[in-house]
Amino acid sequence: MKAKIEICMDTAAFDKDEGRKELVEVLKATAENVKTGLREFSITDDNGKHVGTFRIIGQPRRFAR
Repeated sequence: MKAKIEICMDTAAFDKDEGRKELVEVLKATAENVKTGLREFSITDDNGKHVGTFRIIGQPRRFAR
């Protein structure tokens, strides 16, 4: 199982401070979505623009006891 995150930082929301603050906010929002159980969703910036995607690929491994 893998988590794939792709974020395009070419929007105006990422213009200040080389995009660091906006990237932190986008990642926090992504973490909150993952906490709720979402396995796939679009990522938006502070201006509401689509900037990426998150996807969990595959299924969890089952280990024998």
